[in-house]
Amino acid sequence: MFFDELLQNMREIINTNNDCENVINVFTLGEKLIKDDEAKFIIKPQNNSLLKGMSFTKKENDVIILVGQKYIDTYKKSSSIHHTMFIHELKHLFDYLQNKDTYFASKEKEKYFIEFTTRNLEIEFIKNYLVGKYQLTKLEELMLESEKRDGLDNFFILFLRVSKRIFYLFRDMENDYKNGIINIQYIINEFITASKIFIEQYYNSNNNFSRFTNFVKIKSLRNCFEDILLADKNGQITVFDEICKNYGEYFGIYYNELYKIVDEYMANRAGFIANLDACLEEEYLK
Repeated sequence: MFFDELLQNMREIINTNNDCENVINVFTLGEKLIKDDEAKFIIKPQNNSLLKGMSFTKKENDVIILVGQKYIDTYKKSSSIHHTMFIHELKHLFDYLQNKDTYFASKEKEKYFIEFTTRNLEIEFIKNYLVGKYQLTKLEELMLESEKRDGLDNFFILFLRVSKRIFYLFRDMENDYKNGIINIQYIINEFITASKIFIEQYYNSNNNFSRFTNFVKIKSLRNCFEDILLADKNGQITVFDEICKNYGEYFGIYYNELYKIVDEYMANRAGFIANLDACLEEEYLK
């Protein structure tokens, strides 16, 4: 049976390195749950995308790894990407078991943090189990390159539509704000500085791909900034209208321009995003 073969081949890979405790723990728990039928595989015959060939979900009381038909049809023991995708979903299963009550109820920001930690494990798996032993796909090479060059920011812009760098920058500012280390004026100044740069880059984009990457940065900036504005500090919810009144028109110009860009891009993006996904699969999963 296909899934028995997948588990056996993955076990052989894991046994080649006993030093990566995080990877070993994730696989060992997932292997046990699958063999005990506490986690199930379900095939999605209509899924013909390898890029989205696996996903983790829950239905009623069952935890499920959904597997696309193309994943099964293209699987080979010598394929690196199939095993990379598998460890990714096992990490989601592992994290779910640590926090069953809230995992699937997580807010968007929390879901991004889950994905960030999952990709970190994926990187660890590729580096310690696949490099030098398997022919990596361009996707895996991109992950390693992006992790080294920009902490996976470029990878997340392409594949998750979020800027990891902006996300962590504003997370740190939010923590400092809540702890009284910085004030809202500092955050607004940082927001305006970043807005100037990203808006200029967006309008100076000379192709759809460049415009897309700058749109992702703008959307990430706007969303992260709003998270701070709505942060609960000393039991009081910061009111956005009050901030606009206190910090003036200069702030409002940039904030409104970000909204305009996001709304216009979202209204016209469907065809481009569908084409982008197809191009990413063709380019990085050959």
